[in-house]
Amino acid sequence: MSAAAAPFVLILGMHRSGTSCLAGALELCGLFLGEVRRTGRHNPKGYFEPAELVRLHDHVLALNGGAWHRPPRRAEVHPVLRARLRAFAELLSARRPCGLKDPRLLLIDEWAEIPDAPVRSVGTFRHPLAVAASLEARNGLPVETGLALWLDYNQRLIERHRRAPFPLIAYDLSQPDRYRRALMAIAGELGLRVPRWRLRRFVTRRLDHHAAATEIPAACAEAYRYLLDHSLQAREAA
Repeated sequence: MSAAAAPFVLILGMHRSGTSCLAGALELCGLFLGEVRRTGRHNPKGYFEPAELVRLHDHVLALNGGAWHRPPRRAEVHPVLRARLRAFAELLSARRPCGLKDPRLLLIDEWAEIPDAPVRSVGTFRHPLAVAASLEARNGLPVETGLALWLDYNQRLIERHRRAPFPLIAYDLSQPDRYRRALMAIAGELGLRVPRWRLRRFVTRRLDHHAAATEIPAACAEAYRYLLDHSLQAREAA
């Protein structure tokens, strides 16, 4: 793959939904992520997101009267911040294939187009109760708040997927081999190499700290069913 044809990948997904696992796995496959956070109390293997980008996104959300846990319906990007986002993208693009991971990407449509780069998206999702339990443990958010956030973020994910379909992976490590096969399918679609033994070492059940319950909250059921039906795991089972 020529450098000009190599993609700029947006890793999309709700907080606590496997975005770090997906980003780390794709980095192992050759996706350049830049200078990212590689340690953290809640993600021992790394967050795989640039701290500078998170600060920029938080600034954009704050100027729109929101935050990651209070998402504005639409985030307008001030021209000064737009220039900083573009500069960040250009710097990262020097080593394509490259990608960005930050759950806030779902709240900021500005990343839909990157100058001089084919933009590709990949998405990850997780059972709503597992996400709510993780947010309660990490941030002290009530389960009801976590479920409302799950629905908000994942409806945005679905809206993007309906406009232009992209690979979706269910973050469920109860069957690690099944998850790894889905990862390898994503890497293959992006033109990345797949070091299977390194993925086996990276992806283990221990990464999933909050196993999903069997029940699905009624408010989240339709969105969750859409995501499951369009996931790579469902494609494999078909």
